Amino acid sequence: MPNAIDPKDRDFIKVEPHRNMNTVLEALTNELGIRMRKVEMEYSRRHRYVQEFEFMPGSDFHRDLDELEASRVELILQIDRRAKGLGGLFSEALEMDEDFVRVSFTDAEINQGVHSVADKLRITIQQFT
Repeated sequence: MPNAIDPKDRDFIKVEPHRNMNTVLEALTNELGIRMRKVEMEYSRRHRYVQEFEFMPGSDFHRDLDELEASRVELILQIDRRAKGLGGLFSEALEMDEDFVRVSFTDAEINQGVHSVADKLRITIQQFT
């Protein structure tokens, strides 16, 4: 930063996710093959600021999804379906191809591990594809 005491100082910090969030991220990326595209902080009137994770579908969902977004351990998944057929093209043109789905994980569910979390996420996503 130009106005800093020492503008050349680059003391970086590494921020690690909470273990619960790490389990969810591992379930999405390692188990479901969904790859992270970007992470942003966004302002929310209700929650002030939320961290939004944007993912691209992997092998299980590459034919059904354009994108998946998640925030917090209580996830709000934005399921953006891939256009299929004429009806799908109309839905996408009218922006009716997205659903917002709330998925919550208790500590007990998180403690069951990555496979259990991935199974719940897979079932939830498949309901909307």
